[in-house]
Amino acid sequence: MELSANLIHHTWDVAKTVVIVDDNKEIIEAVSDLLTTHSFKVLGTGTNGLEATNLYESLRPDFVIMDIEMPQYDGFYGISEILKINSDAKIITISADEKHEQKTIGKSLCFLAKHHLMSLPKILNSI
Repeated sequence: MELSANLIHHTWDVAKTVVIVDDNKEIIEAVSDLLTTHSFKVLGTGTNGLEATNLYESLRPDFVIMDIEMPQYDGFYGISEILKINSDAKIITISADEKHEQKTIGKSLCFLAKHHLMSLPKILNSI
């Protein structure tokens, strides 16, 4: 008598994880709400590039969403330090001032002007 087992394979949708860093708490809340309604998991938030670095190192999110202009340690500091930890880190930079877009080329995965934040879930899902 042969025994056979029927294996059932389940595929679980694992939520992509993010860390959000911006010195404006209203932006953090808006981005967090937007992403959680699109099934992303927000692991943590910060207000400057140093906090972004520490959050990335301890939480290892799939994505870092980070403002450029922040007091003390700006987004460029955060990008530089996170890339030292993991050169493949997926960093999306955001800013109200589009003049920073050129400066982020080759450093972050993409740049998004804050007035286009509603497109963020679609962008993250395409990566």
